Amino acid sequence: MSKSLEDNDQIALQLVDVKKCNQQKNQVDESQYIQVPENEQGGDQIILISKGYDDQDQGIYFQIKKVYRTAQDFLKMYSKQTVGFISIILSILVLASYFSLKERCPYESDHTCLKEFIFPKLFVWISKVLFNSLATVIQFHFLVSKSTYTLIPAFGFLQSMYLFIFNDNTINLQYYMGGINAIHIIILFFLLLIYALIRVWVACFKKYKWICFFGNILLILTVIIIFYYQSIAHGCDYWTQGINGQIEREQSSCNIIVPKLCWYKITHQWQDLSLLFPSCENTSISSDSKQKIDQFYSPYVKDSQFIAFSNLNSVPEQNRTDEQIQATTFRLSKGYSSLEEAFNDKYDVVFDRKEQKYHIDVQFNQTLSEQRSKIASESSSKPLSKNILLIFIDAVSRQSMHLKLPKTIEWFQKRSRMHSYVPENRQSEEDKKNSQSFEFYKYNSLKPYTYDNLQNLIYGSMIRNVEVTEEEKLISILEDIKQKGYVTGHSSDQCQTLSLSFDYETAGLINSSRYDHETQSYACDPNFQDPESKFGLFQGPYSITRRCLYGKTMAEYPTEYAKSFFRKYKDNQKFMHLEFSYGHEGTGEVINYLDDPLSNFLEEMSDEGLLKDTTVILFSDHGLHMQGIFYLLQLRNVFIEINLPGLFINVPPELNEKYGDQIALNQQNLVSIKNLHHFIKQLIEGEKYENHQLSLTNPLQFQKQCHDIGVFESDDCSCK
Repeated sequence: MSKSLEDNDQIALQLVDVKKCNQQKNQVDESQYIQVPENEQGGDQIILISKGYDDQDQGIYFQIKKVYRTAQDFLKMYSKQTVGFISIILSILVLASYFSLKERCPYESDHTCLKEFIFPKLFVWISKVLFNSLATVIQFHFLVSKSTYTLIPAFGFLQSMYLFIFNDNTINLQYYMGGINAIHIIILFFLLLIYALIRVWVACFKKYKWICFFGNILLILTVIIIFYYQSIAHGCDYWTQGINGQIEREQSSCNIIVPKLCWYKITHQWQDLSLLFPSCENTSISSDSKQKIDQFYSPYVKDSQFIAFSNLNSVPEQNRTDEQIQATTFRLSKGYSSLEEAFNDKYDVVFDRKEQKYHIDVQFNQTLSEQRSKIASESSSKPLSKNILLIFIDAVSRQSMHLKLPKTIEWFQKRSRMHSYVPENRQSEEDKKNSQSFEFYKYNSLKPYTYDNLQNLIYGSMIRNVEVTEEEKLISILEDIKQKGYVTGHSSDQCQTLSLSFDYETAGLINSSRYDHETQSYACDPNFQDPESKFGLFQGPYSITRRCLYGKTMAEYPTEYAKSFFRKYKDNQKFMHLEFSYGHEGTGEVINYLDDPLSNFLEEMSDEGLLKDTTVILFSDHGLHMQGIFYLLQLRNVFIEINLPGLFINVPPELNEKYGDQIALNQQNLVSIKNLHHFIKQLIEGEKYENHQLSLTNPLQFQKQCHDIGVFESDDCSCK
């Protein structure tokens, strides 16, 4: 028999267990098989002999199929060895790809880094991130697959997890590995999710066949229909709406580009990584946090239980820059044995090391109060608003304020009906006796960068666009405010004096001006901002999860400071400036956790009567520009919203009665942060303000297109 097999190379052999195919055996012609001894599992084997085709009939397809089956048999025979080898190669390639991503921008300016370094390399970086993530999924498949199980892929998978999560989370103006790792994690999460769904579907199909197939189709269609009607069909309804109307379209003026798909609404909370972590109230105080306090404060306060923080308004400018302010905060701290002793020495903020708790109590300065009261009484013009509360949130569009801060916006909305664009929402003339809120639907940013916009607010122009001599240095609006008799205060959730990124070069162009009361001590805490890098992914002012410190959300500290400030100087004219960076991160979700503390703050201030005679201004500089996955997908509404920050203003009754109708008209006019600058100056200088025609109290119909407000780049303009 073996000789006949050798002679006929046209015969295919198939091995069949005799015990499993007795029925087939009876149907096979005896001449077509022979019986051979038992196999290893027991039971005879049959060699079925069938005629094949000659070489000419087999063709290329048969040859390819034969090679494929041969390779498949080889891989089955040596599956573990093959998987181990592939896994080792993938691990080496991932290592090489990962460390090649550790590039540092050679330029000083973040703007230059973005255009000259990041954009040219972005495609290569994303390709490497995709490869690393896919390789990790393959390692995971090898690890969980029974047919190829070996421990070697486990090391490869754990290697990737270590690299993406723990190896390097550093982000700064020249180095971006922390952000690249965040993209690694996001892409890997979605790939693993897809992989898991495929495995579940395959297992289901093998067991239940077409029942599973049609069941899955029905489930997918149901999800798509529900998703469409809940998130897509009406997903942009909120986009044009506001607290007292909606975006109006005018033929001769700026018409805002309205997107068809609003991805921030569609994906609302999809990237909310904070849901994976405990709330701030449930975070425990660890021994590590106490060790950090000891490490950075003990050299200056020794073993004192209470640490008092200096008001930094008397510190030289070179020690107040973004690079130096945290170290300055550490160095100027002072130790006390009791809380009362620290407050008696006129410190506004004191930290209890034993209880791990901040105590905030703004210390009333009698001399300052009397001096400013005297200035106010002797002023030749009466201000339009006794008090001003300025609240800045970095990188949030008007639409995202409605979406992410519903309780805060509701506070404004409850006070907005006098000037509603919807007739049935309007209230009687009696409402003029109450404070009134306004929303500016066509408030366009000047640039998608914080510094350009805030410099226009504080100094009236972009610092980098001016050339000044020593005698012509730019003067801050803060100096004008103090000269009109206002007591000034400032606090932030960032460890910096202002969101202007002051450096030595900038300091040479301005006349330094300080707030009377200012603190960022809690934001400079080493348990919040890592002294090694403030750009941490899970800690600090740019964290992609909720910002917590000692059992409280970070936003509670500046708002508590503001409440204390208003209480202590209740009889003075006051200007309080609060800054929040909750919108300045890549997921667009952390700002959700600002809504409760900010809305509670406004409600409590109202209930206590602290906002009487106060103009409340809530504004941002631009929309979300750390767009993460939205940028990679090039989603249109993301690029529209970046030019449409939010601006909400609540004015006291006297101001509303005189200027409310004119302010209401400007809700539909194209305005910029320059108009807000002039509005604040008019509030403090009164009706005699020389540039009142550029203020929000004056109808601004002449600002019809972007070039009328100083925006000349089409990418920076939200008008059609």
